[in-house]
Amino acid sequence: MISPALAQKVLEAALSRGGEFSEIFIEEKYKTNLELIGGRLEHAVTGRDFGLGLRILTGSNAIYVHTNQLDEASLIAFAIQASSVAGAFGKQKEITLHATPVQTHQFFKYPEQIGKTEKVDLLRQIHQAATAYDPLITQVIARYMDEDQHVMIANSEGLLVEDRRLRTRLSGTCVATYKGQMQTGMADIAGLYGFELYDTADIAEIGREAARTAKTMAMAEDCVSGRFPVIIDNAFGGVIFHEACGHGLEAEFISKGASVFTGKLDKEIGTSILTAIDDGTIPNGWGSGAVDDEGHPTQRNVLIEKGVLKSYLVDRRNGLRMNTPANGASRRQSYQFAPRWRWDKFVL
Repeated sequence: MISPALAQKVLEAALSRGGEFSEIFIEEKYKTNLELIGGRLEHAVTGRDFGLGLRILTGSNAIYVHTNQLDEASLIAFAIQASSVAGAFGKQKEITLHATPVQTHQFFKYPEQIGKTEKVDLLRQIHQAATAYDPLITQVIARYMDEDQHVMIANSEGLLVEDRRLRTRLSGTCVATYKGQMQTGMADIAGLYGFELYDTADIAEIGREAARTAKTMAMAEDCVSGRFPVIIDNAFGGVIFHEACGHGLEAEFISKGASVFTGKLDKEIGTSILTAIDDGTIPNGWGSGAVDDEGHPTQRNVLIEKGVLKSYLVDRRNGLRMNTPANGASRRQSYQFAPRWRWDKFVL
């Protein structure tokens, strides 16, 4: 991270030659990915991402640049150069940052404190349980990942906030072969947790469930054609909702009139039994956090209530186009990317 004093200087330099609003996003992320294929450790990758992204807005127009040279001289020169192409004559602006405390999630076992041997042991438990499940299981892939992300967000309106997000995931994928047909099954456990996620989890059950799914799929008879009721559980239902409706509710498309949901707030758009919620406050949820990637507190956004459209997924830039405040729905792939809407935490 950088000091608040330097952050303030960078934000001021970013508006010195053009622009109306400036924002910095600093990220330091450590990550580990392990993959066990057929009982052998085939991939083991650890890494660190570190850098700063700078965004300057003029109206709803934006430029975005990033760097990992965070010494003061480099950052000031970087911000001034970005300001010169912001598209409007700049005015000297004094900025005072106010640190905002946030209620961060609690973590108890940080992954960097856990040896890789212990992490690989989790993968071996999945492999052993899956291969022992049934002779039809012909391939097992077990994967482990963790990432420890520390972010600092500051902007020319005085916002200064920091957040730490720790996520970990363990999964098993199995292939079952039956009468010449191969099918796959998958199971996992994941969340906004440290390594404590695995203290009480049944690791072997991940392997058994992946194997059971693969065997069931391989031995399943062909479906009878026709129209039938379909029951979708809440977890995978969120993915289906995202693909079918989620993109259309993103402010990027609403602000341009490019969505079927444009102009339909408070209108009935679906069945009365459908309620869809975008919730970044779920304790230890994979997509949860204290703040979104623009520094806004995450919140529970009711998008569709009993079939009636109630809200969109709004980031700052597109909110300006829509004259609608941002609602804690922004995310970034990393410091190298401008913020966009968040779509990975739907609840049906």
